[in-house]
Amino acid sequence: MRTGWRIILTIVVVAILLGAICFGVGLLTGANPDRILQSLNSDYHLNSYIDTCTGYATQLTETIRSLF
Repeated sequence: MRTGWRIILTIVVVAILLGAICFGVGLLTGANPDRILQSLNSDYHLNSYIDTCTGYATQLTETIRSLF
């Protein structure tokens, strides 16, 4: 089971690195970051995911603070 999770983690890390490299190359070749983010938001609703994750993180920190 440990080997399976290691393979999955490796695939995820490689995908994140590939995405970061593509984003960086886009910026180096003159892409506009606002246009990239606008395109991602219109296709994948990126802002709603960010807002949801921020809300979950806020709830988690408030819960942890209430324990102490």
